[in-house]
Amino acid sequence: MVMSKLKLTDRDWKGFAVEDIFNIHTGKDLILSKVEEGHIPIVSHSEINNGIQVFSKNISKHKIFDSNTTISLADRGTFKSFVQPYDFYIGTRVKGLEIKNDVSKNVLKFLTACIDKQSILFSYGRNACQRLNKTKIMLPENSDGLPDWQFMEDFIKQKEQKQILGCVGIFADDVIYYVID
Repeated sequence: MVMSKLKLTDRDWKGFAVEDIFNIHTGKDLILSKVEEGHIPIVSHSEINNGIQVFSKNISKHKIFDSNTTISLADRGTFKSFVQPYDFYIGTRVKGLEIKNDVSKNVLKFLTACIDKQSILFSYGRNACQRLNKTKIMLPENSDGLPDWQFMEDFIKQKEQKQILGCVGIFADDVIYYVID
């Protein structure tokens, strides 16, 4: 694929149930004010700071999710997903969506955008808790009718490359300005 030519409109899209793409884990109750401060992020049901509320020490009987294979999703009140930079815990009102396929973090980034598009279906009065597993997310499909993981990977790489080049251009302009001045 030519990276500079990838367009979302050039793909066929299909709805896939969340449960077909992910193993869904539900967060356990955590009283954040009683958590011992440490280095492991706890993701709560916030839309800011990647949903991270506090950092804790190891918490017994709580699963630490692998940030390379799991998306955090605030499923009550807000419906917002994040790719986390570090392995993490999930708190109350948060799901851990552990991908069933071997994919990169770039694919997880693409998936968060697709998941977040479904936020219009949910609100405080209509939570995703019992509906999440059957909720369909629209994804590009390959010729076999399966999610096109390679397209998702390449599309995110293309977007990131464009952003990097934009930043480099701004930096280069600043350097030239200061050198000439």
